[in-house]
Amino acid sequence: MRLLALLAAGLFAGTLVAAPVPKQQAEVFLVKDNGVPVLTALKITEQIIPNVMVKEAIAKTREEVTDGKTIAQPLARSKIFPQLMVDLVKIGEETGDVPGALKNVADTYENELSIALRVLTNMIEPVMIIVMALGVGFLLLSVLSAMFAITSNIAR
Repeated sequence: MRLLALLAAGLFAGTLVAAPVPKQQAEVFLVKDNGVPVLTALKITEQIIPNVMVKEAIAKTREEVTDGKTIAQPLARSKIFPQLMVDLVKIGEETGDVPGALKNVADTYENELSIALRVLTNMIEPVMIIVMALGVGFLLLSVLSAMFAITSNIAR
């Protein structure tokens, strides 16, 4: 049920691919912040991400980082990560605080996803109330019509 809600929120907010970003970035942040090298952190993240598209993008990123490129360059080329995330990673690389940048990315997208879920549930509530009211009205109408039919048959 929660996965369905996240998927719906991702579709609603236009952040279908960004939905796994908070989890992924938080995992890279935790691994990297604990002294694990960048390549190892990317490999671990690649292995635990269930989204195939994100997994492939991280694998390509790891390969290009091995070749001497920055993390932000291959992330930007993959076109599946939001530009804000790429920019924050680039700033983190320039300032030397990649774990801090990844933590900011994770917090930002987690808040965005939370807001999207809240908006989605707030939009669903009135629809559910109307559906329930129609159901109760139909039930009331069927009971009353049955009662009128019985009382009209008694009068004959």
